[in-house]
Order: sequence, then structure tokens, then C-alpha cells
Amino acid sequence: MVETQKDVFGVPLIGLRKSGQMRKGLPLALTHTVEFVEKHGLSQSGLFRVCGKVKLCQELRKGFDQGSFPEFDRANIHTIASLLKLFLKELPGGLIPESHRTQLLKVFRDSKEEELNQAVRRILNSLPEEHFNVLCYLFYFLSRVAAESLLNRMTSKNLSIVFGPTIFHVPLGPTMTEEQGLCNALTEHLLNNLEHLLPNMYPHAPTGNRARQGTALTKSVSNSCHSQKLGQYAEHTLTST
Repeated sequence: MVETQKDVFGVPLIGLRKSGQMRKGLPLALTHTVEFVEKHGLSQSGLFRVCGKVKLCQELRKGFDQGSFPEFDRANIHTIASLLKLFLKELPGGLIPESHRTQLLKVFRDSKEEELNQAVRRILNSLPEEHFNVLCYLFYFLSRVAAESLLNRMTSKNLSIVFGPTIFHVPLGPTMTEEQGLCNALTEHLLNNLEHLLPNMYPHAPTGNRARQGTALTKSVSNSCHSQKLGQYAEHTLTST
């Protein structure tokens, strides 16, 4: 498919930046979707696990690709959640590129427990800036989803099963199942250790006043991730929360 400036889904993050489809280092379609789910969907049982309406999801995608911001209806929250997964699934090369995936899986398998987080953090910091910003934003949001797991039933483990395949694009092959299982386990580890791996993201935004959380999420994460990419937090200053 020939890309145009209006294309959003299936376009590399650097392409979205060059075509003006980003603000504060984040894709506009991504923040528009996340902010709606953050505001209306955190208490929905099976959020991201329940399938949405395929036809409506494609219509919403088409709206973004045509340069508009489609109106969302809270009655279709599972479809809008599916739209977020679709954006990540169609990201060329995946949110975590192949070279970084290979490095992460190696240290995840081989590193001693006391060395693991430092090794993972070093690899994450080497991601392209656009990918790093989206990763921060996404995991900050997913940690908010997991915090409401008593209502939505989406623990960090359940979220890792859903989002592992969308974050890590494991190629087809004889070891695909094994590698995807490792990627899912790594995703769960990232979610459970954010304060060590992406410490600039903390403290969380207040849990009250959800109407403003989405905007706060964008500002807080984009600013903190940008600071981290500039090296504001050196390895020797790493502290746990």
C-alpha cells in the first residue's frame, strides 16, 4: 500500500513524526485512543481481552487514515480498546524492533536476578526515541489498567498475554511459540518493574479526577521519557521507588 501523509495505521513512527502526526513525541491517534479508554474503560471487565466489533474497528481506523479524529462512543469501549491493539500490531517492525527484542530476550534468559533490570534498562534506553516515548506512554497506561484489575480482571499477567504479541512481533518459525512465550513473560516483567526500568515515570498521576488523567498521562510520560532519553538519569543514580 502506498503511504500518504494521512496514513496513520501501518506507518513507521518516524514517518508519523515527519508527517506531523505526532505531538509531544507521541502519535495523535494513539493518545486520542488511550485517553478515551483511560477515561471510560478502566472498570470494564475483560478490557483488551474481550473482542470488539471488527467492522466498526476498521471504520474507526479508516477515519484516522483519512486525517480525522473519529468520535468514540463509550458503549463501544471494547472496540476502541481493540483499535489500540490494532495500531500496535500494524506498526512496522513492532514497537520493540527485532534487534532490541533479540538483546532483551538474551538478557532475560541469561542474566542473574540482581543484574537483570539494569541490563534491560540499558537496552530500552537504546531504542529509537519515537519507540522509547511510545513504550513509556503505553506501559504507564497499562500500569493504570492493572491497578484496576479487581474491576477489569486485567492483571499484569493477563495484560502481558494480550499485549506481548502486539509489542513484540515474533516472526513465524519453529521456535515462534517458545519465543512468544518469553516475550509475554518479559512484558509482564516490564509491567511489574516499571519503577526500576523507567523510573522517570513515577510517581503515578493521582487516581482521582479521571476526567483529567488522560491529558496528565500524555504530559507526564512524554516529558519524563524525553528527559530519560537525554540521559538525565545516569546508571549510577538508579534508585528504586
